[in-house]
Amino acid sequence: MSDYVQNETEDEISLIELFAVLLKFRKLIVIGTAVVTFLAGTYLFVLPKIIPALSKDKVTVTYNIRVKPLSSRLSGGLSTIGSDINIHASLVSSFKNLPVVSVKYKDYPFLGSDYPENPDMYNMFISRKFDDESKLISVKGSLIPNTYEVSIKLLRENLDYAESFVKEMVKLTDQSLTGRIAEALPLLQANTEESIKRIDTSNAQINDISTIQYLHDLLFEINKYQKQKDKSLLEFQTDKFVIGTAKGRVKKLIISMFASFFCFVFIAFVKAGINSVMTNPSSKKIIVDAWEEGK
Repeated sequence: MSDYVQNETEDEISLIELFAVLLKFRKLIVIGTAVVTFLAGTYLFVLPKIIPALSKDKVTVTYNIRVKPLSSRLSGGLSTIGSDINIHASLVSSFKNLPVVSVKYKDYPFLGSDYPENPDMYNMFISRKFDDESKLISVKGSLIPNTYEVSIKLLRENLDYAESFVKEMVKLTDQSLTGRIAEALPLLQANTEESIKRIDTSNAQINDISTIQYLHDLLFEINKYQKQKDKSLLEFQTDKFVIGTAKGRVKKLIISMFASFFCFVFIAFVKAGINSVMTNPSSKKIIVDAWEEGK
């Protein structure tokens, strides 16, 4: 029983001694934490406004891509000859097309221009930045009809690069889609005309009135598209939606405050330990002897 009381008393004394250390060095802990927090706040919130180059404000920017869809008949006709025009899939694959992206990124380094010069290292850099896990770029349908959204996470200072990059990728995607249509239309037109001739020479015209009408309508849509001057399917919208991430700086400030607090608490206990050793002759002798033996 007496041993239990003695151990409990020793634990209480230890806690009191620890608390006493905190009280003794309270000025060091409070002032040190305040100074570090102030400096961190200045670096995160004040300096970027004075020196724009220090701004590390991260944002998410979203661009709208308007779609000028093909008519349902023309789109369906292309599908019958294996030229299905999937605009969403084409947009997504364009931003994942690493050989193309790697070339365009050097022109518009919206994630920073500090990329490796070595070709192999640069390719690895691009593959990491544009893979699905990075989630830096997303392409999804919008609530606005015939519109897609391209969102990118980046530093605010690189917004101009991002806009140019997205605009260029949309242009390339549009050229790819219109090129595929231009290649497929002659075949679709020939097949449609051949089908009309075949039905005209058959003996089952009464039963094929709806088919003949469909084929003539499809031929009309083909000719109409071919006469269009502007055959583009995608149009980049210059208006963008930018969301800042100020919470990230607040989070860093809070982390800095707590990190500095615990750092100065540790320093306080180290100072208390050193003072305790220096005021105790036997402890001081042990330390001095250990130091000499370690030489």
